[in-house]
Amino acid sequence: MDLQKIFEKLDAYFGAKDMAGAGKYLETTFQEATVREDTQCQLALANELIGYYRDMADFEKSFAYCRTAYNIACGSDFMGTNEYATTLLNIANAYRAGGELTAAENFYSIVFELYTQLLPEDDMRFAGLHNNIALLYMEKKEYAATCEHLEAALMITSVNPDAYLEAAISHANLASVMLKSGEELTILMSHAEDAVKIFEAYDAQDDYHYSAALSTLAEAKYHTGGFNEAAQLFIRAAAAREKFMGRDEVYKGMVRSAMKSYEDFGKHDKAKALEAML
Repeated sequence: MDLQKIFEKLDAYFGAKDMAGAGKYLETTFQEATVREDTQCQLALANELIGYYRDMADFEKSFAYCRTAYNIACGSDFMGTNEYATTLLNIANAYRAGGELTAAENFYSIVFELYTQLLPEDDMRFAGLHNNIALLYMEKKEYAATCEHLEAALMITSVNPDAYLEAAISHANLASVMLKSGEELTILMSHAEDAVKIFEAYDAQDDYHYSAALSTLAEAKYHTGGFNEAAQLFIRAAAAREKFMGRDEVYKGMVRSAMKSYEDFGKHDKAKALEAML
């Protein structure tokens, strides 16, 4: 089976925001790969299905494909390869997103050991792994460990000039965890502003971290009394979120935060006008 053509068609579904069609296509194609006993294609599609159902918050199905992908990876020539490490990383991310933090931590540990064997220490995949582990510790409210991994990711991006997007993501994540842990707002805003500037400088506003960085910056502005600026940033964050996730609950939360910011600024008419965005 031709994976390149499969992913081109999948991208067309995503481009048309046909999430249901994308899921059905993935399922059908995975079944075809299973019948053909095409393990390379099976593993690639199982990984896609893990991520698809994770993003759709259908964790039961995501976990089911985690088990499927793991069995494929362990029962073939993939053991100890980059493909094997990538599969375990996807599994770890799914478990983290679904709240199975102990399982996620175990898989991240295995991936870290594999990367140590397979990759140079300044490889950007290490930066991605540090970012993902940081999100795990953020969920566990272990903020010191979270910052440690995010700073490790930033160190790696600093020696990789082309890693502007990863640097922006690390800045965005650092700002988010600092907001949760009550760090000094000026430092937090510096990271959020750096993230936003990088995303905009490289025309990468379609990354969901851009929306998150705007939202974090908005919250910091709100807590320092900048209600009007906070409202505008929340609106920008919501608009960025809507482009790739539609008007989901996170989007609606951003709009409501913008409304509250305008209310606190005394602009009740502007707050009222935002109801049309819900």
